[in-house]
Amino acid sequence: MRRAIPARRWLPALLAVAVSVPLAACDDSVSDLGNQVIATIAGYTMSAADSGPLDRGTASQSLPTQAAQTASALDAAGFRGGYSRIFLRGGAAAGDYVLVSVYAMASAESSTRFLASERGALQSTGTVVLFSATGVADSVGFTLTGPTQRGDRQVFCDGVAFAKGARVYAVTTCSATPEDSRLAVDVAQQQARAG
Repeated sequence: MRRAIPARRWLPALLAVAVSVPLAACDDSVSDLGNQVIATIAGYTMSAADSGPLDRGTASQSLPTQAAQTASALDAAGFRGGYSRIFLRGGAAAGDYVLVSVYAMASAESSTRFLASERGALQSTGTVVLFSATGVADSVGFTLTGPTQRGDRQVFCDGVAFAKGARVYAVTTCSATPEDSRLAVDVAQQQARAG
């Protein structure tokens, strides 16, 4: 039986990854993943220092689910590598950011299973609201809120994850004030067209 994970337990890890992704070299077979992640978002500046390849460890922390559960799901899906770009609005201190990631899996079937696992993990928390991401096939949208890692402020996050072939793409938008989930959906639609 799964135990609900309060947002305050896993949100700090997501925020820590988003603000300072420890980058790791990925397998050469996925070296082009950076070219599959959008490079611009209107009103945001890409943080080159916080963007780059994801290994299993950093990938498992880049999604809003418990890292151990995500790592296990990545293993089951035959994770081959990933890439993340972080976009900031108003600088890192403002706390508004968009995290766009791609995860390469062993096959299209594996990416679909991984997405289903993440959906189940989000549902099991009881603290996340799931929604349909209009215009993004094979996707799950989510809304959550919680404290930053320092606990000095609340942030509001929306996200969309979707499978496309042997890849899973994830978009997470976070802000100090509640935003319409439209930004997450718009960026996911932009990424779906590009990826």
